[in-house]
Amino acid sequence: MEALKIAVTCVIAAVLYGIVHDQFTARICIEYFTIFHPPIFHTQSPTLLGIGWGIVATWWVGVFFAVPMILAARAGSRPTLRASELLPSIESLLAFMAASAVLFGLTGYVLARKGVLATDWLSFASVLQTAGILTSSQRNLTLLVRSVFFANVSALAFASSRLSAEPD
Repeated sequence: MEALKIAVTCVIAAVLYGIVHDQFTARICIEYFTIFHPPIFHTQSPTLLGIGWGIVATWWVGVFFAVPMILAARAGSRPTLRASELLPSIESLLAFMAASAVLFGLTGYVLARKGVLATDWLSFASVLQTAGILTSSQRNLTLLVRSVFFANVSALAFASSRLSAEPD
C-alpha cells in the first residue's frame, strides 16, 4: 500500500510541476502549444493551455519517476521510507529541475539571439517563419522552450539515476 502512496505522490508532484512550468511556458511562447502541439485543447488561453498540457505531458513522467523512488524507499536492507518521508527529496528534485530549466532555457535563448547557436535545425520553425506564421523572435522563444524541456528531462534522469545508485 505504501508503494501505491509513493506512486500517487510522484504523479501528483509531476502534474503540479507541469502545470506551474507550463504557465510560464505558455506566457513565454504560446506558439509552442498552439502550433507545435496537436490541438487537443481548442483555446488560445495561456492559462488553460498551461493547465491542460501540464497534466497531459507530465502525469506519465510521475509514473516513471515513481519506480526508482519506490525501489529506493522500499527495497534493500535500509529502513523503509513512507511517502511522506520522501516529500523533501521530491521537492528538492523539482527545485533542481526548475533551476536547470531557467538556466538552460535562458542560455539557449541568449545564444540563439546572438547567433552563436544555430536555429536552422528547427526546420519546421523555419518553414513557419518563411510562411510568415512565426517570427524570428518566436523561433528563438521556441528554442528557449525546447531547451527548458530538455533541461527538465536531463535533470529528472540524473536525479533518478542518483537515487537508484545509492548503496544499501
